[in-house]
Amino acid sequence: MTEPVGTLILIRHAKAVDPDGKDDHGRSLAGRGRRDAPAIGRHLRSIGQPIDPSEILLSSAVRAQQTWQLLSQQLAAVAPTERHVHTLTDAYLASAEGLTQIIRGADPTSRTVVVVAHNPGLADLLNQCTPDGTVKGAQVGLPTSGVAVIDVTAPWAQFEPQAAQVCDVTVCRGSL
Repeated sequence: MTEPVGTLILIRHAKAVDPDGKDDHGRSLAGRGRRDAPAIGRHLRSIGQPIDPSEILLSSAVRAQQTWQLLSQQLAAVAPTERHVHTLTDAYLASAEGLTQIIRGADPTSRTVVVVAHNPGLADLLNQCTPDGTVKGAQVGLPTSGVAVIDVTAPWAQFEPQAAQVCDVTVCRGSL
């Protein structure tokens, strides 16, 4: 495989409250989601070289915003670089193709790009990054609080999921 030029991190928002007639876009995190979101940040801090994202592409949904807010507090210990956080209405319930277009619009100088969004688009995009639908022999999925770390070998503007290499897929759960 070609040497990576960047790291893409796909994060599915943490567990949200049940809709119960509420507007889906405005759903906030449930108690479990508030515990799990910081665990995502701790996981990113712990893998290999700690991840320090320079560009964050967030769905405009409340649960995605809250997930980033809680997980990013755990990244503060990494001595953060300047972060550019973008809230994108296009990322809300985007398809894999829509997310690919969003990623292609990332700042070309960004080394690590984080996307916090929703299924089925995130899971579909992740599956496009795996030639046989598995990572280390396990089926690929992205439940709530799921995180995928992906090496990217081309500039962001030329991002092609099939040319990316999935390094890690983890579901993060916080303590009760």
